[in-house]
Amino acid sequence: MNILVADVGNSNIVIGVFFDTDLQFTSRIPTQLALGTVGPLKKSITTALSAEKILPDAIDGAIISSVVPAANNPLQTAVRDLFKKDCLLLDHNMRTNIRSFDYDIQCLGMDRIADTVAAIEKYGTPVQVFDLGTCTTMSIIDGDGCFRGGTISAGVQLCLDTMGTSAAQLPPLHAEECTDVIGKNVIECMQNGSVIGTAAMIDGLILRSRRETQLPEMTAVITGGLSPLVAPHCMQEVHLEKNLLLDGLRILYTLNS
Repeated sequence: MNILVADVGNSNIVIGVFFDTDLQFTSRIPTQLALGTVGPLKKSITTALSAEKILPDAIDGAIISSVVPAANNPLQTAVRDLFKKDCLLLDHNMRTNIRSFDYDIQCLGMDRIADTVAAIEKYGTPVQVFDLGTCTTMSIIDGDGCFRGGTISAGVQLCLDTMGTSAAQLPPLHAEECTDVIGKNVIECMQNGSVIGTAAMIDGLILRSRRETQLPEMTAVITGGLSPLVAPHCMQEVHLEKNLLLDGLRILYTLNS
């Protein structure tokens, strides 16, 4: 079965196509594009698939995870128009096999649900997932498969954006690869503080959450668009899975179709 998956984030929509369990490609579309008319959105999706020589009639189904409600209807409409297939929208009424341990699961973001579903399939339990997007989230699943909670903090690029707009003498920057912790100029200091600082935060959260949950064997997984920049600087063992959320959507489509 060939499934189109789409992760709608605050900044970008990441789309991909799975041929069975194999991810063929990923492409990014600005989320802002889904907040206007459907035409430009359809064109962007068509262009992405055409570049990979994937024809519309090759798609058997589609599923969306979204943290931007205003983008949902335009994206579903675009998918239906292009592929003539129904498009599942991940919500709390769908089967996920995720149970809650003293956490209101109805308030849990769809992105975190998809992350944890894929992490459980790949690594078993207990497992914790760090997703590095606009925000950096941590999600914990205990040994019984229950969602225990986690954290939400400002993401790497959001930290840089905030400094660039809120501090008069600091420039706007995009996150880039870092080497040493100690920066030799303002730009390096900002980059290192955001990228390596996030890695240090993840290291600390791993140690503290393992102690708090009394799960010292808990596997740590790091994912999201900026994860390749941060993962090399983590001192604790982490498993880099850049497309974990998309894989979770594939699994959830199978569970609910």
